[in-house]
Amino acid sequence: PDIVVCSMVGRAHIEHFGTIQAIAAAKEEIYQFAKADAIRIYNLDNQLTHSMWERAQKQYPKAKKIITFSQNPSSGADICLQIKKLTMSSLQLVGSIAGVSIEAMVPVFGEHNLVNLMVAASIGYALGMSAHEIELALPRCRTNWGRNQLVHLQSGAELLFDGYNANPDSMKALIENVPLLKSKGEKIAVIGQMKELGALAVQAHQELGQHVAQIGFEQVYFIGENYLAFQEGLKQGGFKGEVNIQAEFSTAMGEKLGHSLKKNSIVVIKGSRGAATERFVKFCKPISWSEKK
Repeated sequence: PDIVVCSMVGRAHIEHFGTIQAIAAAKEEIYQFAKADAIRIYNLDNQLTHSMWERAQKQYPKAKKIITFSQNPSSGADICLQIKKLTMSSLQLVGSIAGVSIEAMVPVFGEHNLVNLMVAASIGYALGMSAHEIELALPRCRTNWGRNQLVHLQSGAELLFDGYNANPDSMKALIENVPLLKSKGEKIAVIGQMKELGALAVQAHQELGQHVAQIGFEQVYFIGENYLAFQEGLKQGGFKGEVNIQAEFSTAMGEKLGHSLKKNSIVVIKGSRGAATERFVKFCKPISWSEKK
């Protein structure tokens, strides 16, 4: 490729690699095996990708350009963006591209998507787009099926469906956005099993339960083989709300969720693709919804 970027390094697929350092080594191959003069883009906010950037100065002397991005204005990064305001349906961004100030309203949800937007801006910059052109293009970004997908419900509630994939890092990122949402209604979490965690599965689901317990949900649903570990995590986290946990999805669970929804409720659904958490959505009576990608 002519332009290469590793957006971040997390614990996805750790079952196959064993350690996060091994995952980082595999991801760094995208830089190592690109053409000598390829443009290389680096995330300065992730410790492991920051280390890749530090090595890049000596490793790729023939690279046409090395581009960096960061949320930190003092980082000196080429692309530097921050979130000024977050809602269920948008991110208001401010920052700079190659030293030029920009501001944009992007119709996607979640602080964690800031990295993806900076990647997109960095690639545009690598292709020769001006800061102004990137500023105008950012509001045209959209999420795909199952990726932070906002679904309006007949009850007046809103649902955020993120059932395309899940790992401990992406779960944490999404859940930590929930307290930032201002709502008069209940907040409900629907969690599906995180796959491909191997020996870490029990510990990861217990930690997830602890984290979910402390966010401020009134109801929590969970399906998956590690339901006991998740349940123990909820208990350790001191969760006092309503709990609905099973190893497998059931129609009764879906119906219970659907019947509990009221105007202004917020439902967050997330799980690995294998958990098929989209089965919950139809019971929430969406106004418009495509069940399959």
